Amino acid sequence: MKLVKAEHNEQGIWYFTTKAKAARYINTSPTYLDYCLTMERPCKDWNLELIESDDIICKFIDPERKYVEN
Repeated sequence: MKLVKAEHNEQGIWYFTTKAKAARYINTSPTYLDYCLTMERPCKDWNLELIESDDIICKFIDPERKYVEN
């Protein structure tokens, strides 16, 4: 399975099944995320890479942010 690996110093490592899900999670556009992947540069303090892996624990794939309204 091909995944987007997103790593952040404070928020840890997460994996996404699509670039769109990764972009939504880190609050950027899919186009900018794709640009950062292509240029191998950080995207909003997240280090991104495409990986091929079947041994990632499911709870680390496609997390959703919980937003709290004030």
